[in-house]
Amino acid sequence: MNPGAGVHVAGGHASGVGAVPVLEPRDAAVRVGGRVLWSGVNLTVGAGEFTAVLGPNGVGKSTLIKVLLGAVPVAGGEVRVLGARPGQAGHRIGYEQQRLLIAQALVCRPRLLLLDEPLDSLDLSHQGGWPR
Repeated sequence: MNPGAGVHVAGGHASGVGAVPVLEPRDAAVRVGGRVLWSGVNLTVGAGEFTAVLGPNGVGKSTLIKVLLGAVPVAGGEVRVLGARPGQAGHRIGYEQQRLLIAQALVCRPRLLLLDEPLDSLDLSHQGGWPR
C-alpha cells in the first residue's frame, strides 16, 4: 500500500455519484509487533466496484482484511467500512478465508464481500500430495 512496499491495488466498475463508499481508508497505517506494515493508504471503493490488492508475501494484504473486519486496529489515519468504523458493519460483510467455501460467505447476502487468497486453492502446485 506504501508505493515502495510492492503492493498494487487494481479495480474497476465506477460507482454511483454521491454514494457512500463501501471501503474508505484515509492516511491509514498498520503496525504489527512494532513493525509498520503499511502507511499512507488512501483508497475509495464504491458499491459495485471490484478491487484487488496484489503483492508479495508479508506486505500486509491479509492484515488489511483484518483491519477492515475490525480484528486489527489502525495505527494511524482512519478507516470506514460501509460508512462505519471497522468491526461495526457486522452481518453486512461476508468474509471468505482461503480454505473456506465461498458459499458460507454468501449465505447472508452481504453488501461487502472480502476474499483472502480466493484462488490459492486452485494452484495445484501448492497443494500437498500433488505431483509437481
